[in-house]
Amino acid sequence: SYKDAYRSRISASEYYKKCAVRKDAVKAIEVMMTYSREDMDKVDIQDWKEANAQWLKKTFSEENVISAVYHGDEATPHIHAVVIPMVNDRLNSCNYIGGISKLKELQTSYAKAMEPFDLKRGIENSKSLHKEIKKFYAEFNRENAKSLPTVIYKDGQPEAAEDYRERANIIYNMSNIDNYH
Repeated sequence: SYKDAYRSRISASEYYKKCAVRKDAVKAIEVMMTYSREDMDKVDIQDWKEANAQWLKKTFSEENVISAVYHGDEATPHIHAVVIPMVNDRLNSCNYIGGISKLKELQTSYAKAMEPFDLKRGIENSKSLHKEIKKFYAEFNRENAKSLPTVIYKDGQPEAAEDYRERANIIYNMSNIDNYH
């Protein structure tokens, strides 16, 4: 179990034989490795999994990687890994993920390791923000549900195209205002 692996690493540490683990210490880091769905046809999964294992061992030290699980049954293949952030016999997550520059270094390092698969790094310094999947689908479904207004008939005749266009634009603009408040 993860707890057993963590306890084993801590009990093997000379430092933690003399000192207690800080209450606020980061005991594990989850690392997720994946690639874009568009690249699925050009990647040999077995080779990709091996390259990921090698990158994990090189980046975090082999004895710190306690788990790596491949998920190939979802829309995009990915690997979840759990790492105990031990450095010089002590827990030190900042060494790996301390600040934006460290996280960028990890992404760049990973991208370099994936170059043999012709995979490219995500856009550096992108202004994109993570959106919760639930919120994303709610907005998507709300937009998708929008439809053009029905044509109004008077005395068996449809309204003029220009009148319809003007009415449709008003409805469209009002629905967009509602979504941004």
